[in-house]
Amino acid sequence: MADYYPGTETTEETPRLENNRKHTPRLGIVSFVMTLFLGPLVFAAAFGIYAAADTTSCVPARYVCYALLFGACLFLSLVSLGLGIGGICQPETEKVYAVLGTVLSGIIVAAAAAILVVGALCF
Repeated sequence: MADYYPGTETTEETPRLENNRKHTPRLGIVSFVMTLFLGPLVFAAAFGIYAAADTTSCVPARYVCYALLFGACLFLSLVSLGLGIGGICQPETEKVYAVLGTVLSGIIVAAAAAILVVGALCF
């Protein structure tokens, strides 16, 4: 057994990879997973709005529900974008999932903005 010297206690650190980086941060993983779920929801809500807009009544309940779903998904996509940026800014960590989450969230936000612009121009 080794002698005990005060101040030399060993503690468990975050496991490090070969290149002395920590494992992937949770912010990046959460951003990536949120993007995987929000992507199809945004486009399904946009299609629902388009399908509900063909009705003859002024504001059908389905139209309002799809519009709220679209707005909530757009807000959560912005949150996912922020989480991805936060994951990229963490020092000494793997950034694969953070970069993927940020890029995919940016694509979803840009596509949602394009859908809003095209919808405003067409109707």
